Amino acid sequence: MVIIVRKKIRAYILLESLVGLAILVTITRLVISEINRQQSHIARRQHEQEVLILARMAVQTDQKILEANGVNIRIEESKNKIVLFEDNKEILHVSKVKG
Repeated sequence: MVIIVRKKIRAYILLESLVGLAILVTITRLVISEINRQQSHIARRQHEQEVLILARMAVQTDQKILEANGVNIRIEESKNKIVLFEDNKEILHVSKVKG
């Protein structure tokens, strides 16, 4: 009978260890997925910032097309508006308000 009790205690300790390990794995997985999400968010924001900096440079130097750091922008200007494109995708549209 003593042997059965010892086996039950060892099995219980093993079960507790497995549950603890499962909780640790779950928490670690959540933390790593959040870190990955934040890194992709930061990368998107840095790209947007690079596009806007390049657009400002293009406007200041009166260039319609500018390429730098792997970013290609095109600016279309008229009397009442400025439109900024990155790879044929409209990024920014600024219109003059009549007043």
